[in-house]
Amino acid sequence: MSGNANSGTNSVSNGPTAPGATGELVLVMDFGSQTAQLIARRVRELNVYCEIHPFHHFPPVTPETKGVILSGSPSSVRDDSSPRIDLDAIRRKVP
Repeated sequence: MSGNANSGTNSVSNGPTAPGATGELVLVMDFGSQTAQLIARRVRELNVYCEIHPFHHFPPVTPETKGVILSGSPSSVRDDSSPRIDLDAIRRKVP
């Protein structure tokens, strides 16, 4: 048996590994959603580089940033104590 359990087991590409590959970047801001990973996977399947970030760590928006997806549950939207972020960094810049 080989000492490396992962050798040769992952031959499926999950999309670009850097924004330079396509020049496009989509950010997924995770507010505790169970589907943030699935959303990112679907974006990557479209050959667009995608990064998931927690809601409290909003990365800078660069010219490569083509979109931002806010991912959370319906209860987190309606709850008065739900997390909030300042959307001024992305308003009128990216969809």
